Amino acid sequence: MAMQLTHETELMKNYKHAEVMSAGMSFAAIQSPEGRSIFFSIGTDRVLYATREVTAATTTGWTRTDLSSSLARDDLATMKAKSFALSQNPESLVFDLALVVTAGDSDYLFVSLGNANNESMWEAGVVWKAVPFDAAGEDAKRKLNITDLQVMNIPKPKNGGGGVERACFCDVQREPRDSLQLVDRYYIMSDAAVHWFKHQLPFELRSGSAVSVLGHRANEHTPGIYTLGVIGGDVRGAAESPPETLQLLYVPQRNPFRPLVPPNPARLRVPAKSARAFVDISAVAVGPDTMLFLAAAGGVYLFAAANQRDDADPDLVISAAKHPAFANIMSLRAASLGGTTVVWVLNTQRQLSYSTCPVGSEGDAKKWTAPVTILSDVQSFSFYLNAKTASNVLFAHLSGRDLVQLTHNSVTTLWDSRGILLPALKDTSVVEMNTFTTQLTTTDDKNTAAPNSAVSIEALSPANVFIDSTYFALHPGAPVIVTSDAVGHITIVEEAESLSAATSFRVTILKDGNPDVSIVVDPFRNAKVRLAAVKDGESLGKVRIKTVDGQEKSLVPPDVPQKDRDAVASSLPRFAQIATAMSPSAAPRLARAIAARDGENTETELPQVSSFGITFGKAGFTYVEHRGPERLESRIGGVGAGPETARASIVDGAVDLVVDIGDLFREAKNKWDQFESFVVQGAKDAWNFVVRIGGIVYRAIMETVDAVMGAVELVLSKIKVFFEDVIAWLGFLFDWDDILRTHSVMKHMFKLYADDAFNAIEHLKTSMAKTLDSAAQALPAAAGFKTNADHSVDTLQNGDRGASARNTPQANWGMFHLKSGQASATTNSDPPPPIDDTFSSLLANLKALALDEKEAITTAMDRAKEVLDNALTMNPLEILTKLLATVGSLVLTTTKNLGLAFLDAVQYLFKSTMATLDATLSIPVISWVYRKITKGTELSILDAACLVCAIPATLTSKLVTGATPFSSSLSRDLLATTTSAAFRAALASAPDSRVPAAHATASLFAGTASLLCVLIRPDRSTASDKVATGMPNPSGLKANYQRTLALALNLCYSARSIAYLTLSTPPTSPSWTHELTAVAMPMTLCLYALEAKLGPDSFGKYGGTALSLGVSIVGTVGEIGRAVDQGRADEAGAICGLMADGCLLVGRTGLCGMVAKNPFKDGNVVLEIAAAVAEVVGVAMGGVYGGLCFARGGLVLGGK
Repeated sequence: MAMQLTHETELMKNYKHAEVMSAGMSFAAIQSPEGRSIFFSIGTDRVLYATREVTAATTTGWTRTDLSSSLARDDLATMKAKSFALSQNPESLVFDLALVVTAGDSDYLFVSLGNANNESMWEAGVVWKAVPFDAAGEDAKRKLNITDLQVMNIPKPKNGGGGVERACFCDVQREPRDSLQLVDRYYIMSDAAVHWFKHQLPFELRSGSAVSVLGHRANEHTPGIYTLGVIGGDVRGAAESPPETLQLLYVPQRNPFRPLVPPNPARLRVPAKSARAFVDISAVAVGPDTMLFLAAAGGVYLFAAANQRDDADPDLVISAAKHPAFANIMSLRAASLGGTTVVWVLNTQRQLSYSTCPVGSEGDAKKWTAPVTILSDVQSFSFYLNAKTASNVLFAHLSGRDLVQLTHNSVTTLWDSRGILLPALKDTSVVEMNTFTTQLTTTDDKNTAAPNSAVSIEALSPANVFIDSTYFALHPGAPVIVTSDAVGHITIVEEAESLSAATSFRVTILKDGNPDVSIVVDPFRNAKVRLAAVKDGESLGKVRIKTVDGQEKSLVPPDVPQKDRDAVASSLPRFAQIATAMSPSAAPRLARAIAARDGENTETELPQVSSFGITFGKAGFTYVEHRGPERLESRIGGVGAGPETARASIVDGAVDLVVDIGDLFREAKNKWDQFESFVVQGAKDAWNFVVRIGGIVYRAIMETVDAVMGAVELVLSKIKVFFEDVIAWLGFLFDWDDILRTHSVMKHMFKLYADDAFNAIEHLKTSMAKTLDSAAQALPAAAGFKTNADHSVDTLQNGDRGASARNTPQANWGMFHLKSGQASATTNSDPPPPIDDTFSSLLANLKALALDEKEAITTAMDRAKEVLDNALTMNPLEILTKLLATVGSLVLTTTKNLGLAFLDAVQYLFKSTMATLDATLSIPVISWVYRKITKGTELSILDAACLVCAIPATLTSKLVTGATPFSSSLSRDLLATTTSAAFRAALASAPDSRVPAAHATASLFAGTASLLCVLIRPDRSTASDKVATGMPNPSGLKANYQRTLALALNLCYSARSIAYLTLSTPPTSPSWTHELTAVAMPMTLCLYALEAKLGPDSFGKYGGTALSLGVSIVGTVGEIGRAVDQGRADEAGAICGLMADGCLLVGRTGLCGMVAKNPFKDGNVVLEIAAAVAEVVGVAMGGVYGGLCFARGGLVLGGK
């Protein structure tokens, strides 16, 4: 059997049952040996946490561990974490951790040294060692106020035996009430007999007046501490004291030769005019020594490890005059790893920028890359260089926002951004995020779902994604293997903060462990088509989008001048052309430098325009394109649009810098109002993207589709079209008003039908025997039914015009989240009622009758096995007729024998059972979204089923007919009705009678519900919880309502027949076919209702099986008769419906056989085998039934 693999990707809002981690009071980040993030922070609850990125099967990808609360005992029972210090060895990645806690009015120090940083260590937990204050000559009971804490872990020289150089320093306020807040400094030896040693300083130091970092100066025997700040003068403030000065000193930890003599400090020169508010230092290990970076007036300076003697001058390595982002620096951090040294700075404008250079070239200003600004509005940050890729991994706390993580993608050079998601502590914790959501679908050669298929997924660039709600960190060359669900779906969700934030995947179906079918997922496929539809400014001006609240507006704001709109619109088809020509699997990052910069001929012959660009001048935007060999950048100016400047070069008078494309986008995003012009230039194997921002020219290679889409987003921002609007245009936004109308109307129809079904019970008691006799008489004809038309499952499904709307992530959004959230769902549904004497007697009678039918049921299952063995290779109509012929008469007889007792039991509980459908359901994401879109209404169990089914039904209707199933005025009229007759009349009197649309919607509901019932079927191990009708309940749901959800889904599952009974005018002389349906459907609903309240064993081990098959056969025979009577036996829609009924019967037969395996534990090996076969067939046919119901809905909407 040939397999098929399809994909659809949509840029859309999605949701995660999780909580976003806040930055807390302070934080720092390191990495695991695998390059995964470990984030240490003190939360607002004053607890020290370690939040680790994990690749085990988790729903969020992060796990948080409380590191400090275990210390709260005895005298520290009230302790709170105050501050911590962290250092990671750059070679071994072992880390040291120190913690200050406050209990009462004193601080206490704890250390945890030499942490191996592996899974075993984290499983065992961080081990703390108390470091009590015991400095010589001082009061050991002294109340401590620790104002600063530093630790260091760097390698020792290998030629000296190697090992680790450790240091730990503390600053302690000398006198608690001292207004000058003078501090004493101590170094800590936690493994020595005495732990605290006074560090003799050549100056007085005030708390908060200086910043300190630990290091190791070249040729020193001990580590030391660098201190930068106001550390001179008479701090007592004497009238004739010298003024305080800004100084930088290095002081060794101790004098190794004369321990009682203070060590000699080295005074390192600070550039003139440096102010305390705009200086900082950061030490970076270079083997066993440290170099020191200094932020001061003029930019960033370097004290090399060998240039730290007294009175040493630093080298200016990054000039603030050339790079304004490196002026007025508040915070500086540096690191070196894997051949790269990086410096990050945060300036007073809260802009976070960075620059890199090769290790060993730090002192050469020419070796540093052009600094770029990555983030704005930054409050604090931490970073590390990934040990595997040497890429920057950045954590930043943004003003008014939670923590964000940015990773410099080592393949695409783009910056991947995401929040830190922690497992949710309550059902209402939902994170809303913009995503690229991909749905993969595995099918066979008949376009039928291929469930449980092994699929390999490989990201073509590093990516953090959720696959079916489970977190994965994907990397090129390291595919993960997952399994499609019971309906052949796999959903991949990737968080996106920009249009370029999507990953291409290579997806392969595995057959016996070997590759079978492989595709490359292009996440921009749909976006490129929509982008290419824009031809000019007029077509762009006509684009209308809907906002999140459902309002419609123009994509381009009305205050944007037409000239500007026209210029941008002219560039969009050019970008689309480039993106379409690029393969999503092409290897990116072909070169870091642009050969064209130095005049090398890299022009290539392109099919249309080889170069194009826009000048964003004050007098308006000007678009230019070029087809010849002349370099376009010489024809487009940085400013203006007049003839004098039209031929001025974009680079005239500007600094010309080569950067990564991801850095360019970040720089432009943070300075979009200074974005002056751009040129896209055809080059060998790629495209040059040249922009001018604030008088500086940046050049980058644009060689991947995601880079092209990033350029599109950047250009659109110049006409005030930002990312949220781009999502509405190139992506997808749910129109919840339309979906809610479909949901409400169908829910109302189901409730009206439920009332009809209850009222029909008395009639059923008198007519059931006669009707079942009619079914028995019609059985031979039904079993011999043939159609003249050649219809197969795949031809019917291929003719479904609505398929493209349903096989999308947005159509299956509800199914995905219902499946994902079921394990955490809760409800206020009442538990089953106590069994009184009357009802107990009714059940006893039903059980006794069911036991009498044991032989008939086992015989029926034995016969059914012969059909089911070959079911997966047969046409559903063939299976249907064979089952009717082999088991029909036996099952109908059993149903007739049980029917009256069954109806008596149902009548007793029906009303209270149906009321449980209105019980509140709290299920992650869906309940939260429902409250949001309904302005506070709580989700009921029936609401959940109807909402999930309404989404694909509404989207399909809008695709095929251009209209929703029910308009707002019609839905108001329908919801005002109180009877089925009034509902039918209101629907029929609509201006464009919506009866066919309602029937189609019912089929679509049935299709979705069928797939849901397959998706959330429980474990075989919980067979006692399975509904004997073949309608299994979701696993993980609480027992008091799990069967109620199955009842709600079965209302949708049976929607086609319910629609027939509710929407069709009863014939004046009811035919036997109408009577059969009129009997079968209330019995089906009653069967589900009874089991929803009491469970499948409530009426014996065989009653549920017999009744389920019986009502299915009755309904199927009625459907066949109806098609023949109405002359529709050869119509595609009718045949599709019959095939669907065949699958429904086969599915129920199969699933009943599965359930029968539990009660039929009587040594009948044939039945045991039949049950195993039946399970496979039942699940498969449930999926086929769903597909055929979808096809029938699409055919009806299309006029067939």
